[in-house]
Amino acid sequence: MPQVEFVIHGTPCGQPRVKATTRGRHASVYTPTTVKDSSGQTKPHPAAVFKAGIKQAWGELNLLPTDQPVTMLIEAVFPRPSAKRWKSRPMPSYEHCGKPDADNTAKAIMDALNGLAYFDDSQVWLLTVTKRVAAGDESPLTRVTISY
Repeated sequence: MPQVEFVIHGTPCGQPRVKATTRGRHASVYTPTTVKDSSGQTKPHPAAVFKAGIKQAWGELNLLPTDQPVTMLIEAVFPRPSAKRWKSRPMPSYEHCGKPDADNTAKAIMDALNGLAYFDDSQVWLLTVTKRVAAGDESPLTRVTISY
């Protein structure tokens, strides 16, 4: 079974919730692509930046989308909190049980790979997601392994 692995460097991010709005009598929903920071400046949503990194990492592989069933393994490594950093004690990796949820992280990755790795994310028949906090010498990243 062919297998492809790639890494997205930086903090993993989850798919944001859709927002609803009305204009006159018409309602619509959208996924936010920008946020305002504390000074009121508009900047790209962290999920949009994360998805752009996924698309760039996949683009470097130069592969065509498949129409086969896909197995996906996602390993999300989150940054180590400053309260858990020590100078002389060992700093092993441990499970990440906070936000974002594993399913939202997977959804962001699967949506970004639509049309790139596969034609539709419904082709993913087996999905495994792990979340952990980085060890002392490790940087945050997301490792994606896709098997056809």
